[in-house]
Amino acid sequence: KYKKFKYKNYSAKPSKKRGLIIGISIGIAVLLIAAAIVAIVLLNNNSGSAGNSGNVGNNGGVGNSGGNIGDMPGHSEEEDPIVRLTILQKPNKISYYCGEAFEKAGLEVYSWRESNLPIQVNLDDCTITGFDSSAPVKEQTITVTYKEFTATFTVEIKEVPKPVENALVSIEFETLPKTQYKEGEWPETDGGTLICTYTNGTTKTVDLKPSYVYGFSYALNAGPGEYEITVKYTEKGVTATTTYKITISE
Repeated sequence: KYKKFKYKNYSAKPSKKRGLIIGISIGIAVLLIAAAIVAIVLLNNNSGSAGNSGNVGNNGGVGNSGGNIGDMPGHSEEEDPIVRLTILQKPNKISYYCGEAFEKAGLEVYSWRESNLPIQVNLDDCTITGFDSSAPVKEQTITVTYKEFTATFTVEIKEVPKPVENALVSIEFETLPKTQYKEGEWPETDGGTLICTYTNGTTKTVDLKPSYVYGFSYALNAGPGEYEITVKYTEKGVTATTTYKITISE
């Protein structure tokens, strides 16, 4: 006879010891994750953004610095002394007329430390000498002094242009010269007169000369038709222009 077997129930709940181990493991994992998050937050708060630092070349070119280098530890003037002064950017205005005042807008001055670090100098802490606009000069040396260091740049002083009291404004025909031509005829300006008008309102009449006229050669070579002729009159460096028309027939 076969014996009857009794089946045990293996779906029973885990023991208390096993549940305790699982709970402790989960707790440790949560604590580790929390500690990592706190460390990341503290690290971000303690590290400032220094900004983008440009390259400093041998020719004195300075990049953009996100922080004040002079205030960084180890870069005070006592620990990292100044060795030279340079002009990184001249003022916006470097050309003056006699009698004008100096303008320092746009001027950038840098002091260089022994460690080869450039520090921008406040212009209010500098002394600027050498500017004199009393007389014209092609190159005038301006000196910028900061502490015992100096740097220079040049400006130009120009003579004030003299105003033209009575300048030519315009011209117009008072009398036209010959305007009707046959093919092969040579152009004529006899009889033509111009009225010149000036800035003070006065006028004067001048005779039309061949040297004032432009466009005849093209018209004569182009054949029959109507053509516009240009007249230019120059006086004291000022040129005024007008036109008139001629007709060429066969």
